[in-house]
Amino acid sequence: MRKTRCSLKDIFMAFLFLRNKETNTAQDPKGDNLVLYLRSQYGFKSSLPVNQRINELVKLGYIERHCYNGEALFSVKLLKTRWQEQELVKKTKSKLVKAKKEKPVKIEEESKEKPVETMDQKDRLPVSIESAAPVVQQRKFAILIDYENLKMNVHPTKLLDFSWLFDPILSQGKIVGGYVFFPEHYGTNMPIKTLSNIHRLFCVACPKDIKNNGVVKDKDIVDSRMDELGRFLVEHSDITDLVVVSGDADFQGLIQFAHWQQKTVKVVSAKSALSSRLRFDEKLEKQIII
Repeated sequence: MRKTRCSLKDIFMAFLFLRNKETNTAQDPKGDNLVLYLRSQYGFKSSLPVNQRINELVKLGYIERHCYNGEALFSVKLLKTRWQEQELVKKTKSKLVKAKKEKPVKIEEESKEKPVETMDQKDRLPVSIESAAPVVQQRKFAILIDYENLKMNVHPTKLLDFSWLFDPILSQGKIVGGYVFFPEHYGTNMPIKTLSNIHRLFCVACPKDIKNNGVVKDKDIVDSRMDELGRFLVEHSDITDLVVVSGDADFQGLIQFAHWQQKTVKVVSAKSALSSRLRFDEKLEKQIII
C-alpha cells in the first residue's frame, strides 16, 4: 500500500537513495521528471506536496535545484548527507536561553530578601543550567559483511580497497569489530585473504547446512550466522551502531531487534541489490554503492 503523506525527512531520505555518489546529485532512475517520480512513489494526487517539500529542503540548506527548466525538475544536488532534527535543536536552544535569563534574576531577588547566612544555605541555592555540560558518547560501530552478496553486485576493485566503507564510519566514531561471512569453499580466494590480512576483518567461514539428505544453499547458513552474531553484539556489547553490508530483506528481523535495543542501524548495499522492504525504511541509514 502506498503512502499518501510524507515528511521532509521522507523526501530527503529518498534523495539519498537516488543519489549518485560521484556527482552528489539525485535524479529519477529513468532520467525523467524527479517530481513526477516522487509523486508516483508516495501516491500523491498532484505534484504540489512534493514541490512544497522540495522548496522547504532548499530553504533549510539540504539541497539545491541542480537541473530545473522552470517547469520540470530533473535532478537536485545534495548539500548534506545526514538528516538533522532542526525543530528539536531550536527548542532545546530556546529553553537554555530562557533558563539562563530567568534563573539568575530569581536568585538575586531571593538574596536581597533573605541574605545567605551559612555555607549550607548557600549550597542549597539553584545551580545554573550551564554548569552541567552534556557528556557526548563516542559512537562505536560493528560491521557485518555478507561477502557473497557484495561480490555479486559490486565492481571487483571494491573488494580490494574498503576505504569507501571504512572512511565514512571513522569520520563519525570508531570501529570496534568487522566481520565478513562467506561460504566455506570461498576460504582459499585471494580477496578473502586480503580482507583478513590487510583489513584485519574477522573472517567467518560458514559450512553447508545438510538436512534430510539434501543440501541447503550456502547463503542460508551465512545469513543465519550473521543474524546470530549481530544479535549477540547488539545485546552484549557496548556498540552504538550496527552496519549491515547486504541488501537482503532476510536481515529485517536483526534490524528491528537492533532498533528496539536503541542502536542505530546502517545498511550498505549496491543499488540493484537493496530489497524494496529496506529501501524506504525510515529507521535505517543507507549508503548506496553505485
